[in-house]
Amino acid sequence: MNKRSANGRRQGGNVEGSSRRGARSVIARTQAARLAGSLIGLLLTAGQARAQFTPPIAPPLPPDQARLAFQDAAKLYGDPAHPNISGIWLSGASNFSWVDYSKTELPLTPKYAAIFQKWKDMAAKGTPIADPVAQCLAFGMPRFTTMDFTLIQTPGRITEYTEVLHEVREVYMDGRPVPRDWEPTRGGRANGRWEGDTLVIETVGMQAGTLDQVGLPYSDKLKAVERIKRSGDLLTDEITLIDPEAYTRPFTTIHRWRLAPPGYEFGEYVCGENQRNPPDANGLTKGGSR
Repeated sequence: MNKRSANGRRQGGNVEGSSRRGARSVIARTQAARLAGSLIGLLLTAGQARAQFTPPIAPPLPPDQARLAFQDAAKLYGDPAHPNISGIWLSGASNFSWVDYSKTELPLTPKYAAIFQKWKDMAAKGTPIADPVAQCLAFGMPRFTTMDFTLIQTPGRITEYTEVLHEVREVYMDGRPVPRDWEPTRGGRANGRWEGDTLVIETVGMQAGTLDQVGLPYSDKLKAVERIKRSGDLLTDEITLIDPEAYTRPFTTIHRWRLAPPGYEFGEYVCGENQRNPPDANGLTKGGSR
């Protein structure tokens, strides 16, 4: 199920009873309602035919709102040595589909093509394998990048957190290495660096999972390399996925967000509240609900 909140944006997962509370300004509701459709593009990597899926993106804020929105976002900025990418960023994207499957040739290895086919076959029979988010598990990486998030920027660390599931992601900017005894987690371990005006983040140590509710899989060998750049009220993240076990080659998706309008606030999100279709003991949900 793709639940829509009162402000018109899609919320993730199969959690039918997840509650949303919190004040929204009229301006915030109006702007968020315009964020319809997926904002995810596909760009195949070098050596392949290049193809671009470019869905519509929400229009820029009006100049008067943009000025106030920039002032709000600046309160989250504490790293004057580098470009300001702080703020509340609204994607308007659904986490249902990572790419446009009708236009994309997936670079899956035979083993992972079979895993993906099983996921689709189960859904077609009306007994889909439960999406992890239906169990109130964190989105993790790379799926975190389909959500709205707040970004707080400081010299040694960049902190991101989502409204949905209140998930937190920390990107270490001080050059510390990944611990040798790192145990895979849903979000993995993220280290970042600046290359001019572009923030480069490398995330490793992720548990195997899926990129979306359709079930596109990846293994625990996945490495995600992000190149994030801001232009006015637009934030662009070029995400390259490298997984020698699941993918025959790297591939890149482009995600975009708009800066939230002035006065925008995240509300409370309680995942397990009034859950009407939880996964059963076999990890399946009822009636093909997605």
